[in-house]
Amino acid sequence: MKAKRDMAVELAKEKASLTTAVRTKQQQVRRQTMKEDTLSKKSKYLVAKYDGANVPINKVQNQIRSPTTLSNTAPSTAFRRSKETFEITKKIHGASNGNRRPAFDGLFDTLQKKCKTSELGDYVLSNDKVTKDVIQKKQKFHQEVFYSILF
Repeated sequence: MKAKRDMAVELAKEKASLTTAVRTKQQQVRRQTMKEDTLSKKSKYLVAKYDGANVPINKVQNQIRSPTTLSNTAPSTAFRRSKETFEITKKIHGASNGNRRPAFDGLFDTLQKKCKTSELGDYVLSNDKVTKDVIQKKQKFHQEVFYSILF
């Protein structure tokens, strides 16, 4: 009779330890499920936010690792990188195909804050079309000021 009782006590202890182990594993599974749900929501949000940018992350990382200037790159590569940059800028600054102004404002703001004035001048002077337009506008402004003083 005592052996039977000892066996029942031993089985009860084993059952208790197994129940505790099962509950621990169930809790771990619940935590992992919650983490998975959270990550799934975050990934859906990011996909929705950057959908349409068509710029794989590894491409951007590769460009960061191996910088090149547009003057010594193939025209097709320069065009593709320019397009990718503008698409991402449109997403960041809330521009659309109909209203691209926020993207231009963001790009220019970044350039004027991060670039020295002399470097910006070099960029402007390196493009004949832009240089001609800027000089014409500046001359027109000064002519108007000059004539307003005279008359």
